[in-house]
Amino acid sequence: MRFFLITILSFFCLDKVSSQSESNQSYISEGGKVLIELIKTFKSSPDDTRKKKIDCTTGNLTSLCFENLTPEVLKVKLTYERSRKNETPIILVIPGKARECSFSVRPGIYRYEVLKKDTHEILRKGEVFVNACEENLNIIRQR
Repeated sequence: MRFFLITILSFFCLDKVSSQSESNQSYISEGGKVLIELIKTFKSSPDDTRKKKIDCTTGNLTSLCFENLTPEVLKVKLTYERSRKNETPIILVIPGKARECSFSVRPGIYRYEVLKKDTHEILRKGEVFVNACEENLNIIRQR
């Protein structure tokens, strides 16, 4: 898309320059200004803002990871301790011998349930405290 717009803009500027020879310099300078503004616009696209990391102290978000050391596929259901009634829990499906993370978690206390994915049998229940600006890793081992 960028290439297409730049090509059309360049063609437009060159076409104007060739049609009126007495004002070549003004068209070239105006076309150059437009081209520079167009490049600036594309360089400051929303993709750049998504790539920036959220500072954990200002954004007040952190990550919470669970590592499954069992061969079974497990499901972890996380509920924020101070959650509202209509707030949906965070659900992580973790394949056997793998790690899954949620990267936009508020610091605080979470209730968790570790379930078998197929049978929904509860294997473990408890609470976990999630610290801001720290790696929060919980390991699930076989009993």
